[in-house]
Parts: sequence; structure tokens; C-alpha cells
Amino acid sequence: MAEKRKKAEKRKKKVVVVVPAFNEAARIGETVAALRRLAGTMGAAGCTLRVLVIDDGSTDSTGDHATKAGAHRVIRHKVNLGLGAAVRTGLAAARDEGADIAVKFDADLQHDPNDVRAVIGPILADEAEVVYGDRFKGLEYRMPMIRRIGNAVFTRLMRWLTGWPVRDGQPGIFAVDAAYLRVFSLPGDYNYTQQVLVDAYHKGMRFAQTPVAFRARETGTSFVTLKYPFRVL
Repeated sequence: MAEKRKKAEKRKKKVVVVVPAFNEAARIGETVAALRRLAGTMGAAGCTLRVLVIDDGSTDSTGDHATKAGAHRVIRHKVNLGLGAAVRTGLAAARDEGADIAVKFDADLQHDPNDVRAVIGPILADEAEVVYGDRFKGLEYRMPMIRRIGNAVFTRLMRWLTGWPVRDGQPGIFAVDAAYLRVFSLPGDYNYTQQVLVDAYHKGMRFAQTPVAFRARETGTSFVTLKYPFRVL
């Protein structure tokens, strides 16, 4: 019986959820616990679930809280390198762990953990290798003006550069499959969302977008500031 269970487990798709975090001690435990609760839903979809937290040089107890909440693995950067660098570390770790699918998920719970299932759907259906969440059909608050303007500019830029029908170019949740994990390249330490799109396009990947919920931030500080667009450019 144990041997049968092992064989059934091997046939399941391995989904690694990558959670970059910088000084998110106030909420990272809740985020990890919420993601861990998806195990049953993911199992029903033929997947296993691992939660991987990238502590990007936090000066608080982010890493400890993630471990206590049940993160399967916590990787710590000694200093803060930037969100793009944390995503790069997470995707590389997911690849090295043999992930069939990697999902990037924000540490602050602005996204709904249940949407992990939504973004992996097109990959499981063999319709895409890269899937972005589209926040604008499920936006639960008025996004600050700097974010609205920045997202509109960079989304249009991504549509022009890729020819893909990108509706939301900067979501905090996206999924990529093993084919992309094997070849991805994210040289920059900040604008990971644009890097993934352009990189995947030039490597012949297929793109899809699916509606996801998006809520107001309750704790912590956003990495998006007036300096951010200049760093991206």
C-alpha cells in the first residue's frame, strides 16, 4: 500500500510557491499558513505543494516567522538585494528542486492564495508556459495613482515588445512551467515582471492571463516608489 502511494505521489505535478519577503514579519506567517492550506485543493488537481520563502535580507524576524508557520524551505539573502533578485533566487531554487510549476506569490496577502489554482490552470491544460494574474477584474480597492500610471505605461510597453495581449503587466502572482524554469534569465534586481515577459517571449514560450483578486495592503511598505520607474527603465 505504501508503495502504491509513493507511485501515485510521483505522478503528481510538483508546484513550488515562491514567496519573496522583505521585513514582512507582521504577515508572512499568515501568508505561509494560507498557502499550506491549499494542499488539499492542489492534491485534488493532481499536484503537490511546497512553499519556499526568500527572505531578502530582512532586518526583522521574517524568516523565523515563515519557518514557524510551516514553510517547507526558507532561503535567506544576507543583505537586501531587491525583489527581482529574490524572485530570481526563488525560481532557480524551484528549478533545482525539480518543480513542474513555480508560482510567484506576494508575501503581504494582497493576492488571494486560492488564485494559485487559477494561474496554474492554463499550464496544467497545456495552453501556456507563462501565466500572469490580471488584477483589474478583481480589484478590491482604488490603486494609488503612481501604481495606476506605472502599470498602464509598462503594460503597454510589454504589449508592444511582445505582441501578447497583456492586460496587467505587473501582478504579484504569476506561474511558469518547467520548460521556462530550465532557460529563464533575470539579470536585473528590480522589475522582474517585465523581465519575465520579455525573456519568455524571446524564448518562444506561450503566454496566458487569468483574472485574480487583489486587495489593499494592510501591513508593510510597498517596494514601488517614485524612484521605481527609473530603476525599471
